[in-house]
Amino acid sequence: MQAPLTIHVDYSLRAYRAVTTERWTEAITEAGEKIGRPLNRWERAASLGFWQLVVPLVWWRKRRSMGHCLFRLDAEGLTRDSDGFGPQGLPWSGFRRAQALPSGWLFHTERSAMFIPKECVDAAQEEALISLVPPALWTAPT
Repeated sequence: MQAPLTIHVDYSLRAYRAVTTERWTEAITEAGEKIGRPLNRWERAASLGFWQLVVPLVWWRKRRSMGHCLFRLDAEGLTRDSDGFGPQGLPWSGFRRAQALPSGWLFHTERSAMFIPKECVDAAQEEALISLVPPALWTAPT
C-alpha cells in the first residue's frame, strides 16, 4: 500500500489564471454545443475579455476565504484542509473525473472541483499523485 501524499498549496494568481483559462476553452466549446454552432470570434473575444477581468476578483475572494490548503491523497480518496473551511474529504468514488491540465490537476465532484497547481508539486509528488488516483477517473467523460 502506497503512503499518503501531502501537498501544500497557496494559490497564486498565475496558477489560478492558468487553470481558469484552460477551463474557459472547454466552456466555450460546451457553449457552442448547447446553441448548436461554434461561437464566432467576437463572441469568443468578448467572453475571454470578461473572463480575464473577473478571474483576479474571484481569485482574491477565494484566496481570502480559503487561505493555505493542505491536500492529502491516499488510496481511499482526497482531503483538502484549508484555513477558511477546514477539512473536506471525499473518497475517490465521490469524484466524477480527474483532469491533468498543463497548469495542474483538477478533481471534479458533482458540484465543484479541487485544483492542485503544478507549481506546488515536485517530480516525486507528481508521480505519486498520478498513481494514487484510480485510472477510471483519468478517463471518465466530461
